[in-house]
Amino acid sequence: TDNVALELRANGQRALRLEPGADRPNILAGSYANAVTNGVRSATIAGGGSNTLPNLVTDEYGTVSGGYGNRAGDGAGTVSDRAFATVGGGGGNVASGWKSTIAGGWYNIASGEESFVGGGQVNEGSGIYSTVAGGFSNLASGSYATVAGGNNNRAAGAAAFVGGGEDNWT
Repeated sequence: TDNVALELRANGQRALRLEPGADRPNILAGSYANAVTNGVRSATIAGGGSNTLPNLVTDEYGTVSGGYGNRAGDGAGTVSDRAFATVGGGGGNVASGWKSTIAGGWYNIASGEESFVGGGQVNEGSGIYSTVAGGFSNLASGSYATVAGGNNNRAAGAAAFVGGGEDNWT
C-alpha cells in the first residue's frame, strides 16, 4: 500500500521484484541486474539474465521469459512506441518491433512491426509481418516475407518466400 517495490531475496541477492504502477505493475525475476526502463508498465522478466548480460524490457507490455542479454523494446523514443515485444529465451536477442516476437536462439532481431523469428542464429525479421523460422544469417525484410530456414537467405520482396537452402535471394 506504500507504492514501493517489493523485493524477495535469496542468498542476499534479489530473486524477484514487484514494481508498483498506477494500474499495471512490473514483474522482474532472475538476475538482480535484469531491469525495466523507468516509465514502462506491465513488463515481465520471468528469469535468466546475468550481472554482465541482463535481460531488459524497454517498452510497455514487453516480456523476456529467460535466457540472457535479451531485450524487448527498442530502447529509444517513448516507452510505448514499441510495445508488446516478446523474447522467449536464448541469448543476445532483440525484439524491437511493435508486437514482435523472438522464440529463442542467439543474436536474432525482430525489428519489423509484428515480425517473428523462431530461433537459429543471427536471423532478422525487419519487414512488417515478416517471419524467419530459423537457420543461420537469414533476413526477411519485405512486408509479409518469409524465410523458412537455411543459411544466408534473403526474402526482400513483398510477400517473398524462401523455403530454405543457402544463398537464395528473392
